[in-house]
Order: sequence, then structure tokens, then C-alpha cells
Amino acid sequence: MKRFVGRSIAWSSLLILTVSVSNCGLLKAAGLPGTSCPDMHDAEAVASFDWEKGFSLDAKTAAAIRKSIPAAVEIGGFVKRVDDDLKDACSGFATDLGQKGTYKDAAEACKAAVTALDAARAKLGAKAKLSVQVDPPTCTVSMAPFVACAKSCGHLEASAEVSCTGGQVYGQCSGECSGDCSLEAAASCDGTCTGRCDVAATASCKGTCEGKCDGQESHGACKGKCEGTCQADIKGGKCEGKCQGSCKLSGKAKCEGQCGGKCSVDMKAPRCSGSVKMPSLSPECMGECSLVAVLSSDCLKPVVRFSIKGAEDQAAASKLEAAVEKNLPALFAVAIGLKDKALGAVVSAKKVVEGGIAVSEEISKAAGGDPKKAATSGALVACIAGPYKDAIEGVAGIKGQIDLSINVKASFEGKASIGK
Repeated sequence: MKRFVGRSIAWSSLLILTVSVSNCGLLKAAGLPGTSCPDMHDAEAVASFDWEKGFSLDAKTAAAIRKSIPAAVEIGGFVKRVDDDLKDACSGFATDLGQKGTYKDAAEACKAAVTALDAARAKLGAKAKLSVQVDPPTCTVSMAPFVACAKSCGHLEASAEVSCTGGQVYGQCSGECSGDCSLEAAASCDGTCTGRCDVAATASCKGTCEGKCDGQESHGACKGKCEGTCQADIKGGKCEGKCQGSCKLSGKAKCEGQCGGKCSVDMKAPRCSGSVKMPSLSPECMGECSLVAVLSSDCLKPVVRFSIKGAEDQAAASKLEAAVEKNLPALFAVAIGLKDKALGAVVSAKKVVEGGIAVSEEISKAAGGDPKKAATSGALVACIAGPYKDAIEGVAGIKGQIDLSINVKASFEGKASIGK
């Protein structure tokens, strides 16, 4: 850790000298053609950029940058995305439970959410029993950043095949889907449903009645007549209403969620629920590009079924149920779905960032007193400074964010029994 901190300090000093200077301006001042950086927020654009030609680099140096920059870009984007997801989930939870205020980050928002949860629980009375069931979310990695990284790192042909092993391909299917259809929002299921089935009801309900039970407001079991929606857990059964969860399609059908299997047309934004592989890729490139893929991880929101029995304040119980159903899935997607992949990426990410910083420092030293080389190296460092800076902060932040989501989940579990 000390070596990493030392590099961070050295790199920060380098940033102060270069990040505020326009790389195009430096090149023009040295009598060199202006060169623009690729979009440094887009890992695919960064991976496909010709660093050797764009900044007059030797092949070895260009290869080192191609290897480290895509992962650095993904680290910054991944950390921001997780922080935004946690902040939205926790601030929504806190706001829906009556906490007022705005929050600068996920840590502040989640602290408010725990406080709001404790206050809401106190209103239910000592005899209230809370239970929640969570179906593990489907988590996938994007195949596109891996392919871009692999083709840049391994100099593969455009026709090189990429595969998804240990899982299946998911994506948006505008045609007909054959296989599984993952539904975050309740929708019709032409097949068998595993998750929650919502059916319009005007009679008895074997699940949870959302509406009125014998004329009284209901958000739970109803032994009489249910008027509204009957929500029932279902595992591989027929759903005559709307399914939320996984729908095993009986044949080719329209999928309103993420199609997992085959699509009659090319899938848009394909993702893999297993590991992305590409033949003839060196172990070194495979390791770097696998990290890029992992850092694109995302999880469909899990189905959360929550109920309260024996509450003294029914209005408070209804308010808590609504807040949980709306906000808890996003938080559990991080605490349950992303946890293992994110924590596993920390060590690899740290090595990539250190390697990239070392290369950048060597580029600056090699310029010597040559004004053209100095201008080119200054322009290059100014170009890549942002991603490495974000990556430095991101490597330290990944574990903190996952720990935060787990702590909020644990706080919630202290007030409810979690079923799987």
C-alpha cells in the first residue's frame, strides 16, 4: 500500500503541471500537427485509438498505454455508477420515509436511510413482524468493452469471435426472443413465471391483496374478498396477469425486458452473465480485458417481496412497504449482485493503475530537453491525466461503496427476516 500511495503523490504532482494545459495547444506550439484525445470517458474509444500514431510513440509505449487506459476509464465510470445507484436508492428511501434534505454522496444518503428506517420501525409497535424475500439478481458484464480491449491489446482481426461461457447472453431484443426474458417491471409472460405474479382480483387471494379486503384498505393477506391486485410468489408456473422476475418463454415471443437466449435480430448492447472469452488472446491481454469487462458489471434489480404483520399503525406500515418496494431492489442489486465481482476487481485494478502511472512517468522523463518530445509527452499526459486520477480515487472507493451497501442491508436485516 505504501508503494501505491507514493505513486499517487508523484502522479498528483505531475497532474498539477500538465492537466490544465491543452494537448492540442502544446503540439501546435512545438510545430507538430494538432492531435485530439479520444473520448476519455468511453473505454471502447480509448481502446481503439491509435496512440502510436496519434502521439508519435514507440510501439512498446503505445502498447503499455493501450493496456492500462481502458481499465482506468472503466474504474472511474464503475465507481461513479455504483455511488449514483446507492445515493439514489438511499436518498429515495429516506425521502419516502419522511426524512428531508439533500445528500452530497451515497454515504450521507445511506446514513439518512438507516435513521429513517429506525424511525419508521418504531411507529409499527413492538408486536410488528417484518419479512422480506429477495430473489438473487441476474448480473451481467458488457461484451463490447471486452471486444474493443481485446482487439487493441491482441491486434485481432475484426472477425475474431467472442463467446460467453458459464452463462448466457442478455440484451435488448427488438424482434422475437427465445429463452428467458428478465422483467424488472411487471409485464405479460408468454410462458412460465418465476418471481411475482400480479393478477387483477375481485375474489379471494392466496397471496398479498393490494387494494381492499372486504372493503378495508389492504396491503397483505386477505381471507375475504380482494378488490384490486393479488400478488403471489410463483416458481415456474403460469401467470395469467403480469410477471416480475424471470419469464421462461414457451416459444418465440416479444420480450419487454432483457432477452436471455436467442433473438430473431441482432441484440442491442449484448451482455454476458458468465465470463467473456475470445480465442487466441494472450494470458496478459485476457487478464486486462477481463478486468475491463468486470468493471462494466451491472445487475437487474432483484424482485423484493416485503410484508408487515401486526403493525399498530397501518398508515406507517403502508408507507414503509411502499418505500421498500420502490427503493430496496436497487440497493440489494449492489449489496448482493455486485459484491463479489467488485471486490474481486480491486486487486487487479490496483495493479493496472500502478502500471499506467509508471508508464506515464517514464514518458515524461524520456522527453529530456527536446522541445518537440516535451510538447508531445506533455500533451499525452494531459490527455490521460483525468482517467488515471479518477482510477486512483476509484480503487480506494470500490470496497468502501460495497461495504456501505452491505451495512445498509445488514441494518435492514436487523428489522426483518431475509428469505431466499
